[in-house]
Order: sequence, then structure tokens, then C-alpha cells
Amino acid sequence: MNRTLASIAIALLLGASIVLTACASSRTSGPPAGAAAPGLSATDLNGHPFDLADARGKVVLIDFWATWCPPCVQASPHVQALHDAYQDNPDVEIVAVHASSRGDPAAYAAEHGYTYRVIPDGAAIARRWSVNSFPTFIVIDRDGNIAYSKLGYYPGDEAKLERAIQDAL
Repeated sequence: MNRTLASIAIALLLGASIVLTACASSRTSGPPAGAAAPGLSATDLNGHPFDLADARGKVVLIDFWATWCPPCVQASPHVQALHDAYQDNPDVEIVAVHASSRGDPAAYAAEHGYTYRVIPDGAAIARRWSVNSFPTFIVIDRDGNIAYSKLGYYPGDEAKLERAIQDAL
């Protein structure tokens, strides 16, 4: 009996660690650092158009995420904090692409008071960018190239994202 309980406990802990560490697999997600950023043109939750080509000369952080992804949800307040830190800096854009057809990103953003730019229908964008796991964070430099790419979210990664933005400025 004790052996069965121990096996169940180990299985539950393993499952929980997988869910809590990332909705991502061990494979890569998104274009590699140094590559030219693919195109991105969409309308955000507020009905405003966003075109990555128009952001040339700026540093852009893109968060590919989904409402149902626990690490994405864990990262969201940190994306908001980055938005708050850079909202008055005309050289930085923060954009979240809801990369799934499941979930309601508008309700999620409203419920949590998130004010950063959210593109709600980003599944096709994620495919075009070869993003296959969430969250995937990409920092694009002023020249339109991938300066930094990060698959998954772990507590403390927000400092890496901030450093990547600063390095690209």
C-alpha cells in the first residue's frame, strides 16, 4: 500500500512540476536570435492596428501566450510591470500575442487590469513565427532582428527580459 501511495505522490509531483514550469516542451519555439523578425500585422483588443514594420527603430518585446497556460498566467503581471516601466519610452513597445484559438484574452486582460497591447487572434501569427510552445518571449532590436528569444517562464525571468530590452536599446 505504501509503495502505491508513494508512486501516486511521485506521479502527481512530476505532473505538477511540468505544468508549473512551462506549457512548453524542450524543443525550441520561434525564430532564433540573429534572424530577421517575420512580419506581424494585426489589430489589438482596443481596435488599434499594430504593424511590426511601423515599429522599426524601436525595441519590441513580444509575448506569445495563452489564457489557459499556467506559466503564461504567472508571467502576465511581469509583462504588465515591463509595460508600466517602459510606457513613457517611445523607443520600446510591449505586445502580447494570444497565440491560441482557445480562451478569451479580452476578458482575461480586463479581469486582471492589464493595459499592455494584446493581439487577441494570434494563432496564425504564432504559426508564421514558428512559435509552438507558450509562453515564448521575443525581443526585437531596432533593426528588426531577433535580439533575444526565451521559451517558457520561470520566476526571475522578468529580469532577463528587462536586461534583453536594455541590451537592445
